[in-house]
Amino acid sequence: MSSENLKEKLNFKNELEFQDHFVELLKKYKWQYEVLQNPTEKDLIENWKKIIFQNNRQQSRLNNVELTDLEMKQILTEINKTEYTSDISKFVNNGSVTITRDNEADKENFGKNVSLILFKKGQIGGGDSTYQIANQPIFANGTYRGDLLLIINGMPFFHIELKNSDVNLQEGLNQVRKYSKNGVYTGIFSLIQIIVVAKPNEFVYFARPSSYELFRKEFYFQWSDEKNNIYENWKDLIKYFLSIPMAHKLISYYTVSDDSTKTLKVLRPYQYHAVSSICKKLIHLLEQRKSNLSKTEDFRKGGFIWHTTGSGKTLTSFKTAELISNNFQIPVDKVVILVDRVDLANQSLVEYKNFSESEDEIQGAKNARDLFTKLADKSFDTKLIISSIQKLHRGLNPDNLSFLKNKEKIKDKTIVFIVDECHRSTFGKMLKEIKNFFVKAVFFGFTGTPVYYENLSEKDLAVKLQTEDIFGSQLHSYNIYYALRDKNVLPFHIHQHFTYDPEYLAKQINQKKFNNLKETNKYVKNFDEKFYTANKEVFIKNEEHISYEKTDTYDHYNHVVNNILEGFNNASSGRELHAIFAVSSIEDAIKYYELFQNKDILKQHDYWDQNNEKPILNVTAMFDWGITGSEKEDAKDEAIKLIIKNYNEMFKESFQFSDKNVYRSFQSDVALRLAHKESYTKLNKDETKENQIDILIVVDQFLTGYNSKYVNTLYLDKVMNDKTLVQAFSRTNRIWNNSKKPFGLIKYYRYPCTMERNIESAISKYSNNDWKSVLFDKQEVSIKKINESYSRLKEIFDKHQETPETLSENEIKQFIESFRNIQNLLKAIEIQGFDLNSQEDAEKLKFPVSAIAEWKNLYSEINTKHKSIVEKTDLEIELKLHSVERMTIINKEYIEKLWIQLQEEVKKNDNPQQIEQTIEKLKDKVKNSGDALYNKYGPIFFEKFQDNPDKFIEKEFQVYINETIEEIFTENLLKFCAYFGIKNDKIKMVEKLFKTIPSENELKERNQLTEITKEINWTETPFGKDFKNENPDAEFVTIRKEGRKKIEESIINNNLDAKSWKISK
Repeated sequence: MSSENLKEKLNFKNELEFQDHFVELLKKYKWQYEVLQNPTEKDLIENWKKIIFQNNRQQSRLNNVELTDLEMKQILTEINKTEYTSDISKFVNNGSVTITRDNEADKENFGKNVSLILFKKGQIGGGDSTYQIANQPIFANGTYRGDLLLIINGMPFFHIELKNSDVNLQEGLNQVRKYSKNGVYTGIFSLIQIIVVAKPNEFVYFARPSSYELFRKEFYFQWSDEKNNIYENWKDLIKYFLSIPMAHKLISYYTVSDDSTKTLKVLRPYQYHAVSSICKKLIHLLEQRKSNLSKTEDFRKGGFIWHTTGSGKTLTSFKTAELISNNFQIPVDKVVILVDRVDLANQSLVEYKNFSESEDEIQGAKNARDLFTKLADKSFDTKLIISSIQKLHRGLNPDNLSFLKNKEKIKDKTIVFIVDECHRSTFGKMLKEIKNFFVKAVFFGFTGTPVYYENLSEKDLAVKLQTEDIFGSQLHSYNIYYALRDKNVLPFHIHQHFTYDPEYLAKQINQKKFNNLKETNKYVKNFDEKFYTANKEVFIKNEEHISYEKTDTYDHYNHVVNNILEGFNNASSGRELHAIFAVSSIEDAIKYYELFQNKDILKQHDYWDQNNEKPILNVTAMFDWGITGSEKEDAKDEAIKLIIKNYNEMFKESFQFSDKNVYRSFQSDVALRLAHKESYTKLNKDETKENQIDILIVVDQFLTGYNSKYVNTLYLDKVMNDKTLVQAFSRTNRIWNNSKKPFGLIKYYRYPCTMERNIESAISKYSNNDWKSVLFDKQEVSIKKINESYSRLKEIFDKHQETPETLSENEIKQFIESFRNIQNLLKAIEIQGFDLNSQEDAEKLKFPVSAIAEWKNLYSEINTKHKSIVEKTDLEIELKLHSVERMTIINKEYIEKLWIQLQEEVKKNDNPQQIEQTIEKLKDKVKNSGDALYNKYGPIFFEKFQDNPDKFIEKEFQVYINETIEEIFTENLLKFCAYFGIKNDKIKMVEKLFKTIPSENELKERNQLTEITKEINWTETPFGKDFKNENPDAEFVTIRKEGRKKIEESIINNNLDAKSWKISK
């Protein structure tokens, strides 16, 4: 069945009709035909009870004696003990429950504990598994009735809420949140793990939160195919997401209980496709090896996954490793996750243990000896291991004779290595030697910045070493372009800052006054941007002559620190967020650290505590530890001692500068504190900010692999390029509170012209060659949006003046949304450098700054008098899925904007040339929208539009597309019925068959084909005549048989295209 044919029906009379079609299609995808109608909680428990009995009849379990109500209550008691959905998931995936038999009819087991099987992960689409639909279930409290539940083995795992096309999806999301708030998800309903809210042309899914307060839009996902094309049609939702075996797999394998947050996570589509592609490739390679069809080197190259930094590679790599290690159909001895640093191994081990179903599922390694002991061990307990690549490589050293025995044991083992952030760790001899030793291993790589020939570094270019050369072909990709579209990462705001005057520098160079450059470099606040833009390449070349050494007239370092402090409060949202400051060398790191402790500088920016004589900002530094005895090393050691001493005083710690291990403990504390993890989660509520790190100064550390959603700013005083630049930028764009962290902020100071070129080049390589697509709106764009929101507010105020109590519900909603938009955008432009206290900046707004306080007061007043409306509106704003800023390949909002523009132009009808240009632009956008329906029906609609434009100036473009689809469907249906001679009173039946898409068996069982064809006079139909022309000897029986066959094939394939059923002449 083609994708286009699947997407025919989008308009329904009402929600009930949509629901009926939804249920009918679910049945086609292996959900039972018998539907549970309006079941109560009691009905569902009784249904589950029967299924448990059917699956546990064995003598050692229920001994063919049914469960009593009290025994069933024991099972429900176990469910009720769980507090979080993550616990429910563990309960389900444990697969069994123990009860004490109290049914005296079971004489053998009465009074004994018996273990009952509830759920088998691997019995997908067969075995003891049953798949049921509950239509309009009545929830526990009897007040609410849901739309659909999907039930596996008696347990409701999916809750589906449906809305018709003319209803906003937000209403469905509001509804399930309301269910949660009012205690619906209790008892047997607490087993629900995945919620789906769907319209005919839009849907989202998400793991059920444990509490209604945790319903958040960043955890609502859309399903997509392997190429990241989003499915929007309800039939695609069923076919690719809710069908069996997919729905069963989601519960068994693609949900994760996160112990650190007590939440249930469900994989996003790109994570699923990555895991699935690796498992398929591994099975294929192992089969090849078994059949001797694969060369050794090819066998070891499993492939690599390109998922942009911040998209959840840690979870994806864990799920991959877990599924391989637990799948007994994949004959591997060990699965090893390799990371490129010891600290990352420790950090990842903690995260993986939080994801794992048991504490012992994944093993770390204390040292190389421990690692090789676990690799040699045959027990299942050590099947999944995480290690640094350095630890593994040390164990291969020929000098480590003590490992010899274990080495021989593991040399020929089938080991799967999953190499995390493989772009960093593997382009050297370590991996080569590891691969040479583990001759039967398979290597898979994960990276956010793969290396291709076009972006090779000079070092790699010499040997032409790209990611594919090391790991094999790319198995799946999800780059930053898609991550931004799906709002899985934040865009960037990139700010270029000059500490010298480029125009002045150009003049000096032209006059060949190179010797005077050090003395004449000077700061610049403003310069002619047009002049700069027109001469970029010249300025880049000129930067070769810049010296950043301090002179009497030029102090680059002092200027940078002052610039950072000047904007830090806004950049950090009032110190709620933190910054990493990356510099060029250890010497520079020390220099900057000392400047951030400088009393005079800090006092200028009100960051000096006069009472306690200490800095208010908490700044620390981190760089490579080491003692070599050289003069530079001695200076570095003294600096580290000072940094640790100050750190201890700031945070009441007791780290000592003594050896590498102690320094690692300090490093680990910095990492956890900056990320608000483990004992530092309390920093989220620490209003004093005394225990947090505000700025961390680094040289290379923390720029790759480190994750903290509380870092939003990267200051750069070093030149970077290609993958290292993208990796560093990506430290800032993890999702957090959108109003306080709308983007990752990047400010760069050193060689700004060169860096601008490097940034454009690097980001383009990892964002579909469209580097501007990853940027947040420029300040002037946001100001325009702020003023547009103000215009909407002004309409309300002009109408009501000083009487806000007369506002209608719709006007209250409009006020709240406009006010929220102004608030959020003002915060964004303040982070970008906009100053509300500056007259020059304030004049760019169409309203006085004092009005903001008045609107806040009005909001408070409305919140008091109309709390329910405010809560509803706030939630709607929070849940909006298609905001103005949403970047999407299928950019329907932009198409709608163009359509509105075209409608206005048609109404005015004063510029035919402009109308034609807008039409052509709109056609182009529709053609390249990536949506199959737009591509198919857009050209048909445009023909109608151009014949009579005035007829199409009232409705949205999407509505006209849907109407076109329905018109074409009806037109083709009538042609189809006329061609085969189907009587008029049977047309409605045929229409229903095409819309419900029955299977061949269902058509026969219901006798519907006979019903619609029994009165046809076959020889007099257009089909009969065409068939007779093609087959002159054909008799009535043959014509009837072939005609019925054509009708049946068309209905089953949902194909009304005349090419498929009309006989060609």
